[in-house]
Amino acid sequence: PRRELPPQGKTSQRPAKQASIGNQIQTDERWVSSSWRKRVKTGCRLTAGGWLDRIIVVINDILLAFPGFLLALALVAARGSSLESVITAVSIAFTPRVAAVMRSVVLTIKPRLFVESSRAIGMSPARILFRHIVPNAMPPVIVVATVSAATAILAEAGLSFLGLGVQPPTATWGNIISDGNSTITTNPLISFSAGLCIAIAVIALNLLGDGLRDTLDPQMRRQTGRIL
Repeated sequence: PRRELPPQGKTSQRPAKQASIGNQIQTDERWVSSSWRKRVKTGCRLTAGGWLDRIIVVINDILLAFPGFLLALALVAARGSSLESVITAVSIAFTPRVAAVMRSVVLTIKPRLFVESSRAIGMSPARILFRHIVPNAMPPVIVVATVSAATAILAEAGLSFLGLGVQPPTATWGNIISDGNSTITTNPLISFSAGLCIAIAVIALNLLGDGLRDTLDPQMRRQTGRIL
């Protein structure tokens, strides 16, 4: 018996459908790949090489060109000796060091394998930033931030001692040392107690920075088996 061939329309319909589905899959893959590249570029626009990064780096380099205490001294002399002026001047003078360390650490972590693997599996830039980059960048930044805070305390005490810091009747350690300077021979306890408080605060901030670094460092937690 003769074998009946299927109609011509039915034989060409299935390959046409398969080709259409294959083309649709390739189109979807290209769209997903293009969309993901755009998202990565958008998420990394604020990192190294972006226009905002260049502006911040230039401003940070200008501020780092001046010694911190002299910059705070100049800002306080220009703005006045109010509490807000002292806080603003000390913050502007000692924050750029923390920002510079943070940028350098992030640039070091960014090309590592676990970050590239997270991008490859489709993790969003925000999740990569807060899940991988920030936890690994925080330990050295915390150490620098605590050292900068201790230096800021010393700078404020120096400004107050020179009469350019917070003015009386607001009490600061620098004002207390300055007031006790006139009676340093008869009653040295006034200046000594304020200086001792400054020393204790600076040492405590340094120890706090070391402790936070040991606690928050993911590599050290893996070595010791601790879970935060």
